[in-house]
Amino acid sequence: AEFKSDYESGGPGRNRTADRALDCGSRGRGRTAAEWDSWTSGLMPRNVAALLTETYRDCLMTQEQLAEKLGLSRPHLANAIQGRFGLTPEIVSAVKAFLHDPPIRQAALF
Repeated sequence: AEFKSDYESGGPGRNRTADRALDCGSRGRGRTAAEWDSWTSGLMPRNVAALLTETYRDCLMTQEQLAEKLGLSRPHLANAIQGRFGLTPEIVSAVKAFLHDPPIRQAALF
């Protein structure tokens, strides 16, 4: 078997969430790209919350670090991910930008 790096194989070090961001709804949860685009404020859709959680963990970030990057407190982010608090249009744009272009996983650099 040929060895492939994490990047080549789409493993944990590759920024593969950008490929899934527009397709995040087609993962069995009944959402479409149009619905993704139409989310501009309010409660975070479950599929977005799952993708956001997976992405920041893949990037070896904490909720605290992600919250700071998005301009939120950690409790507000945690409640938004759980569907308890809605988000402003500015924060929704920041979430979409993060999912479209997440930081490179630091461990993959070594």
